[in-house]
Amino acid sequence: MEDALERWRSEKTAAYLSGTVAAYEPDPAKAHLFREMAHAAEEQAAILAKDLEPVPAFAPSLRSRVTASLIRIFGPRAMKPVLSALWRRHAQGRGVGRQ
Repeated sequence: MEDALERWRSEKTAAYLSGTVAAYEPDPAKAHLFREMAHAAEEQAAILAKDLEPVPAFAPSLRSRVTASLIRIFGPRAMKPVLSALWRRHAQGRGVGRQ
């Protein structure tokens, strides 16, 4: 169950950050892509939530809240290296790229 909880938190965090990027991305096409990513992460979290009893309330981590604040202040493009590192971490947590 701990694994499901961590994966659920990872998906909720991805949705939170993707939604923040979408809200502050000036390019409409890119903003749309990030909204779709946020939606996909929420859908995945809903699937994972079926394995959790009870489903906890989601609260973004301090790192995620700080990152979201920096996105609001500096914009997504300035935060690209940080976001790239966070999404790489998220992908590794999902087993993407593992052998």
